Amino acid sequence: MDRTGRRPRRGEPALAPRRPLRPGAGRTGDVAFVGFRSDEGVRRNKGRQGARNGPDALRRALASMALPKPLRALDAGDIEVAGDDEDALETGQQRLGHAVAALVDRGHPVMVLGGGHEVAYGTYSGWPRHGR
Repeated sequence: MDRTGRRPRRGEPALAPRRPLRPGAGRTGDVAFVGFRSDEGVRRNKGRQGARNGPDALRRALASMALPKPLRALDAGDIEVAGDDEDALETGQQRLGHAVAALVDRGHPVMVLGGGHEVAYGTYSGWPRHGR
């Protein structure tokens, strides 16, 4: 079984378990996926929580997606927003921005997986850092 709990078909590659990003991991040009696990933005807006489960749900959905050709990808793991600190979300967004900048600097197109709108600011904040 792969990490999604699905048994690969004969000749189909199994997805490798997620590993933390290592310097130099992946090849330049590989799409990099970063999860942003947070319910804080939804909570602040008095919405229905559950966005923190978005990265895992999206990975499961993407794992079984039919592609016209093989795709090399790098799973850079998750940035998790946890705790009750007033600035927990802002700190998580800063960490996400740093992760996005580091991946872009290594030549990876980046896709941030999340469930709430708060991924936008963290992702965007990584672009000005790119190239520094």
